[in-house]
Amino acid sequence: AEKAHLEAIERVLPLHRRSKLLPCWRAAGWLIGALPSLFGAVAVYNTIDAVESFVDKHYQEQIDYLEHTSQCEALLTLLKTCQADEISHRNEARHLASGPRTRVELVVTAVWTWVVGAGSKAAVSIARVI
Repeated sequence: AEKAHLEAIERVLPLHRRSKLLPCWRAAGWLIGALPSLFGAVAVYNTIDAVESFVDKHYQEQIDYLEHTSQCEALLTLLKTCQADEISHRNEARHLASGPRTRVELVVTAVWTWVVGAGSKAAVSIARVI
């Protein structure tokens, strides 16, 4: 799904507006997926929840901007479609990760979720500059 989103956005977004750091984002995405897989399925689902929650908010910021400025209807429609997919992924992961947890698991999940969110915010900030 993520590859399809990227390909669709690349068809709509002009070349000069695309991230020049895509290889870095791919490596970071692999790492964010690989690390939690060492700790089991629930850790992976929690990571998906964290990433998709960030992406949902990030898409909403872009959607709000495009709606306010009445720019690029095709991109606006695409972002809304992609956002709906991400919300679905987040909700599915959240459901799969539900269940009883120890206090340690809750703390580790909270810390990891913060790291994922902070890293994602930092990546967006870097991408806006470069």
